Amino acid sequence: MRRFGSSHPLAGYVLVASAAFLWAASANLAKAAFAGGWVPGLQQVDVLTLTQMRSTVSFVLLFVALLFLRGVRGIAMPWKAWLGCIVLGAIGFAGSNYFYYTAIEKTTVATAVVIQYMSPVYVLLIRLAMREEKLQRYRVAAVCSAVLGCALVVGIGSGVSLRGNMAGVIAAQAAAWAFTFSNVGGGRLTEKFDPMLVVMYSMLGATLLWLPINPPTAWVAHHYSGRQWAFLLGFAVFSMLVPYSLYFIALKMLDATRAIVTSCLEPVFASLLAWLLLKEVLRPLQVCGILLVISATFLLQIRQRVPALEVPPG
Repeated sequence: MRRFGSSHPLAGYVLVASAAFLWAASANLAKAAFAGGWVPGLQQVDVLTLTQMRSTVSFVLLFVALLFLRGVRGIAMPWKAWLGCIVLGAIGFAGSNYFYYTAIEKTTVATAVVIQYMSPVYVLLIRLAMREEKLQRYRVAAVCSAVLGCALVVGIGSGVSLRGNMAGVIAAQAAAWAFTFSNVGGGRLTEKFDPMLVVMYSMLGATLLWLPINPPTAWVAHHYSGRQWAFLLGFAVFSMLVPYSLYFIALKMLDATRAIVTSCLEPVFASLLAWLLLKEVLRPLQVCGILLVISATFLLQIRQRVPALEVPPG
């Protein structure tokens, strides 16, 4: 099936890059807010509550907006597609967010990022196995360049080491596979259905997963202040609702491999923002990593306009 917007793939790259920028910006904001004490008591928000609130708040806001703009018929989906979105959200959205934050908590940011951004490799392998794309040298080169670039960007080779306990490493791998599932499954769903509906019902899936585990009464028991609620609501919008919407609209224009490789710009943006705003040092190897990730994105975009060079069998 021909993808919507395939004649203008540049729009897809811009959307993914925008989503990556928002993810990076929100991560730096959260880091500064939690460490700097901007909001009193924010440090007491646990990983589960933060993850759950992002998906629940995002679903409610998007549901209300689409219902108001389109009406009931405008948000209807075939039940099989609806069920697919629920599963996508419960495994992909909830899993990638929860396990990523758990990995950071139990290991280091570098360890979590490096392992999670093995996802482009997994997406490529799955799509090859399912014969959704052919083995092409430039795609393999782009994936390898993006993964290596991410490792260098987070500081590997510049004095930052990968360390952590087994639980943290397993959590990071779970996050990587959940993100892979989001890309492959999301790409299939957005081929046939409105990406905004896919995002909305996927967020519902994540919301339904967490409800019995951490019901809203548990939120009330925390007695969050007005400033805490304001931060958590804003964080949900700019770290999940907007970037996920942009990303899934892009999946309507790009295949999953191109999208996930471009998403590797997230640690690039995070490092650049930390350098510009938080005065963190940007080392030479990190600059090399940034160039590798950018090169991978440009390679995919350039080669999309010319016939692919396939690896001969054998």
